[in-house]
Amino acid sequence: MDKKLIGQLIKSLDDGLNQEEVDELNSTLATSKPAKKELERLQDIRQSIQSEKTESFRPYFAQRVMRRIARLKEIKHESDLFKSLMVVFRPVAVSTSFIIAVILIYNISTGNFTSLESILGIPEYNLENITYAAY
Repeated sequence: MDKKLIGQLIKSLDDGLNQEEVDELNSTLATSKPAKKELERLQDIRQSIQSEKTESFRPYFAQRVMRRIARLKEIKHESDLFKSLMVVFRPVAVSTSFIIAVILIYNISTGNFTSLESILGIPEYNLENITYAAY
């Protein structure tokens, strides 16, 4: 069966056809038994659907579904952003850790350090340093 003919049959049941399309469809139905059977089948399907007792969805069902889909897209987009930031951050973190290790090794090997504070370059706590930090 021709897709155009099926489209015309469905359109005749739904929206209606203009006069030219009605004439063409009537001539096709008059000459074609399969087209008549298809129209009867579509009408039977339509009748059984209309006679079927169904519960309807609550109001604004389509809007709720679309909002959920949008939220899922946002979550996916956020996870993609997180993954891309991790791809960029990982090499920076590794290279920074390596540089810090090199600086610590250099400070330990060249100086006479007796405490962890002196190795890390933390100044002594005295009144001058504390008042300077407060302002």
